[in-house]
Amino acid sequence: MFTSHSNEDTENDFAGFRVSKEKQLIHELLAYVKDVTNPDAKELSSRINEGVLTEWLDVDDNVPTVHHYTDSEIVDMVKSPERNACTGSDEDESSEENE
Repeated sequence: MFTSHSNEDTENDFAGFRVSKEKQLIHELLAYVKDVTNPDAKELSSRINEGVLTEWLDVDDNVPTVHHYTDSEIVDMVKSPERNACTGSDEDESSEENE
């Protein structure tokens, strides 16, 4: 009656039904917005739709950046500030301003 299928077979059967994490987040946010009870927030939330949320989530996708720090780099900078201290003109300018 019941046959054993591998997880791979099951995953392939439902591949078309997968929802991206972004879509899932958008639907969760829309559900949250519908449950808002504060009258002022309710009025603002009436302007939110899937397009607005998608634009909001994608707003910084094309912003040029110099360097993205990883979590471990941030932790290292916090734990050892002397190793990551600024050297050069930044320190000189701040000491000149204090004089």
